[in-house]
This record gives sequence, structure tokens and C-alpha cells, in this order.
Amino acid sequence: MAFLSIPNVVVRGISACVPSFIDENSNYPINEDDISKLISTIGVERKRIADGVTCTSDLCFKAAEKLIEELNWEKNEIDCLIFVTQTPD
Repeated sequence: MAFLSIPNVVVRGISACVPSFIDENSNYPINEDDISKLISTIGVERKRIADGVTCTSDLCFKAAEKLIEELNWEKNEIDCLIFVTQTPD
């Protein structure tokens, strides 16, 4: 197991960005009973989907821009930003 230690690091804020398009699982082309079973099994009624040209890194960039603005930071004063994702971008 690998460990990483970065001294003198403080988390000052967290920001997130999701795609604006919402896909409803109830719109799947299957009968209503199967849709109900699907939704109750996975626990997800709707999901956000990015268009074909938006990458996870694009969403991360928007979230970082918003956070930097809200914290009133100068970009050149930031030593490190941490990017966490579930996608292979």
C-alpha cells in the first residue's frame, strides 16, 4: 500500500459541477412494472448525463473556477488542486 504525505496542507473548500441534462429512468422503453422494479432495485430515478463533447475535466474546471471565485483567491497563489472522479477522464 502506498501513502502520500503533503505537509502544511489545508482543505479550504469543496466544489462540484454536474451536467445540466437530466435523464429520467422512467423514460426507458420498457413496461411500467419493469421500470418500477428497475428504479426500486438501483435506487436511482434520474441521472445527469454530459453531452458528447463535455469531459469530466470540463466539469472539474467549472467547479474549480467557481470555488476560486467564491473564496476570492488568486490562481497564482494555489499550490495544489485535488481532482476526484469515478470516470476514466
